[in-house]
This record gives sequence, structure tokens and C-alpha cells, in this order.
Amino acid sequence: MNNKTKTVNVEETRGSAKAEVLLIALDVHADRIALRAQFDSSQPEPGQMMDPHRFRQWVLKQRDRARRLACCYEAGPFGFGLARFLREHAIECLVVAPENLDSKRRRVKTDKADALQLLRRLREYTLGNRKAFSVVRVPTREQEQKRCELRLREQLKDTRQRIQKQGKSLLLQQGIKVSSNWWKDAVWETLKEDLEDWLVDLLEPLRRCIEKVDQEEQKRCEELKSLELPEWNFVGLGPLCYQQIQREICDWNRFNNRRNVAGYTGLCPSVHISNGQGHYGSVNKHGNPRLRWALVELAWRIKRYQPGYWKLKKLQDAFEGKDRRQAGQRKRAIVALARQLAIDLWRLATGQTTPEALGLRRKEA
Repeated sequence: MNNKTKTVNVEETRGSAKAEVLLIALDVHADRIALRAQFDSSQPEPGQMMDPHRFRQWVLKQRDRARRLACCYEAGPFGFGLARFLREHAIECLVVAPENLDSKRRRVKTDKADALQLLRRLREYTLGNRKAFSVVRVPTREQEQKRCELRLREQLKDTRQRIQKQGKSLLLQQGIKVSSNWWKDAVWETLKEDLEDWLVDLLEPLRRCIEKVDQEEQKRCEELKSLELPEWNFVGLGPLCYQQIQREICDWNRFNNRRNVAGYTGLCPSVHISNGQGHYGSVNKHGNPRLRWALVELAWRIKRYQPGYWKLKKLQDAFEGKDRRQAGQRKRAIVALARQLAIDLWRLATGQTTPEALGLRRKEA
């Protein structure tokens, strides 16, 4: 009888008592959100499925149930709108890098199962294990807008090249080999004279699409080129390359040391060493792919225009050999150069050094 009375009292007070922490892990989709919640050290609550609007109403009510409320979800195509909404309402929210949550290979993948695995890692993270998952930095609205503007120019360029290849492939099927510039006025006027009418009718719509996309891409390109360059600008760092690096980084002050900078580029070598034996492999590509591409492109220009750059002097021997067998050595050298450039750009942007100290020639005014 006493035990039953005690149970009733606990149930009556459970709803009114505030927990210390409420953890919520989310598996976000376009039209639904799967979630798992856990109060303090109790067992996780049963999984729930909600549409985005209902979830936002539900999560605001949970603030009264715990002194601390923390959520997390994987970064994906749905952006950072949910994270900003939660933070604006004083709810902690972590956006984490996507990964395989079925680490034990049980071959059980559902939305609720993924949310449960994410909840367990969130629990470890809040207890102090900062390596439970990789947290993604949420950019400000202004930073995200600038980055989207830059990526639109790249998307337009990719669209133009794709349509170019479609027309080129269509011509190749008829035994006609042309260059990628087949759609330009001067080339097209000469080319279409030897084409059958039905083939011209098929290529004309592609040409109109290419011309429109090319105009938009050139417009975006000119806008980026007109923007002001930093005071520490040097020869080889063009306006487009600078804008691409700057907008993908968002904020150079986000990095605490050179290791953080190098790690974000994804240009660090992979490592396989056990018991003192092993090797270093190719780059781990654990970072921003667009930034990695821009840094490698910049490295090749630095090799051409900045012979006095301190890192290039150390790697000069790797570039002197012309033997095809040394191609791998040159590739590793350019990757090392790009990685060091990222670190030196961070130092320049944060005022820790000057181009002259790095052996870089400034652009003449």
C-alpha cells in the first residue's frame, strides 16, 4: 500500500518538476521532423514525427520543462533557418556534420533510429566529449547571403558548360567535331552553313539558353570584380579568387590557430600509423571543397608570379624536375603550398603579418 502511494506521488510531481537538461535530437526533412528527447539521465522518450510548423510550436513549450534545453540536427539541404529560429528563442542548437550514424552496422536505418543515435552523441557532447561529433559553424544571414551570391555565379557557369556539352554531343553523333565555343556568333554563323535544317532547329534553343546563362554569369562576374580588395592584396590574388576564399571562410577570426585553418581546408594528409609504423596518404578532403579548389588554383598562380614567397622557396626542388615520374611529387608540393597559403591568408587578414614579411610582392596602385 505504501509503495503504491509513493508511486502516485511521484507521478503527480513529475510534470511540475523542472529537469536540469532536456536534450532533443532531430532528423530533419522537408515536410517532417523525427525527434527523440531525453530528460537528464533518464531513458530517451519515444520517438515522434511532426511537421515543421507543429515542431516549432511544440519546442517552444518545452522551455518550461527544463532549466537547459539543447537541440541538434545534421547539416543538409535545409540550411540554417531552423537553427536560427531556435537560437532566437533562447534554445541551444548545434548543427553537426553529417556522418554514418549506424556505426555498429546493424543495417537499421530509420528517421527515429538516426535521431536516437544523434541523441546519444549529443548527450556525450554535453557531458564534455567535444569529439562526439563535428559542429558546423552557423553563418550570419549576411555571410550566408554573400556566399549564395558567389555560388550562384558558379552554378550559372556549370549550367552553361553542361548545355555546351549537350550541343557538342549532338553534333558529334552526326560525325561533326566542334570546340566548346560552337555556340558563339562567329563560330555558329560558319558552322550552321554546313548543317542540315533539322539539326540547326535543335541547336538554336540550346544556343539561346547558353547566351542567356552566359550573360547572367558575366554580370555576376563583373559585380564581384568591382568589389574592393584588401589593403594587403598581392600579385596573383585576383578579385574573383579573393571573393571566393573570403566568402567561403566567412570570418577569419573564427580560427584560433593555424591547425584550425589547415584542417578546415581539407588539404591535410590522411594518416595511417599503428605501433610506430605506417604512412601518410592523400589529402583527407575533410573540409570545404570550394575553398580547397580556390586555394589550389591560387597556389599555381603564386608559383608563377611570386618566386620570392618563403614556402615556394622550400618547395622549389619539387617543381624543377620535368620527368613524368615526378608528377606525384609536384602534386604533393602544390597541395602543401595551398595549405600554407591558407594559413598565411589567415595571418594577413587578422593583422599578424604583412606581404613583405612573407616574400610576397604587393600590387602596384
